[in-house]
Amino acid sequence: MTYFEDNPEIFAALVAAIAILGGLLGSIIGAKIQANGGRDQAAAAREAARIAAEAQHVAALWSARQVQTAEFIQKVNEIRLLSGLWYTQDADDTGLETAIRDAWQANGRKRTEVILIAPAGVVTAVRGVVEALDNLLRLDKRLGSMTYVFERVSLLLLSEDQEVSSKAHEVLGDMALLRNAAPGRMTSSSFSPARPEGELDAIRARILSVVQELPGMSQRHAYTASRSEGVRDLQSEKSQAENELDAREAVLIEAAREMLRSEDRVVPAPVPVQRRWWRRAA
Repeated sequence: MTYFEDNPEIFAALVAAIAILGGLLGSIIGAKIQANGGRDQAAAAREAARIAAEAQHVAALWSARQVQTAEFIQKVNEIRLLSGLWYTQDADDTGLETAIRDAWQANGRKRTEVILIAPAGVVTAVRGVVEALDNLLRLDKRLGSMTYVFERVSLLLLSEDQEVSSKAHEVLGDMALLRNAAPGRMTSSSFSPARPEGELDAIRARILSVVQELPGMSQRHAYTASRSEGVRDLQSEKSQAENELDAREAVLIEAAREMLRSEDRVVPAPVPVQRRWWRRAA
């Protein structure tokens, strides 16, 4: 200490040097801490962004699956309702066939969307529904058209024109013969031997000729009336087709509920709002 007392200027210089060195050291340590903190914050920001992106993807996929599957089922039911109009509307006058075709094409696009985003179980169920619906449409078109023409001819029985009424009675009798007969087998209604094909051809030809002479009846109506054979079997097939479509639609709904975890009442949480890391630090 005597040395520094005798040389105060050296002591002052030393103190100043120590102060400067301490400041530099503090700056270096502070910069390093700040750098490490910045890297941690950047890593945290990247992880938050990844979690947010994943949550957004899950929510979007869940929503798309829900909407597309629901719309597919809705369109199936719309087509089914349209198909039922074959029994009460004239396809020539209402454009029913065009309406069903357009609805089927729209449903096809919706079916493709579901297939692209749904899991395998739902895709299999969707294809089962389409197959059953196609079968029902085929039966409704044939059986419904026959039923409509039969009902329309039946109304002509009440015509004040005796000739029209008589021809309508003749057509209905011939249609009844076809409705209860199928060539080459026993009829399901009377258990009597099936009529020979030649006799059925004669009945068809008679129907084709007479129906076109009735007021308001077209060549298409005549053709439909002449194809009335096997109606009993068609009615049975239609009932089975309806039950099959109901069953397959139930399978689809169950698969969709499993896909959407409906029993767990799980709905994806809202996507978290991303904030800048420096705002969070503040």
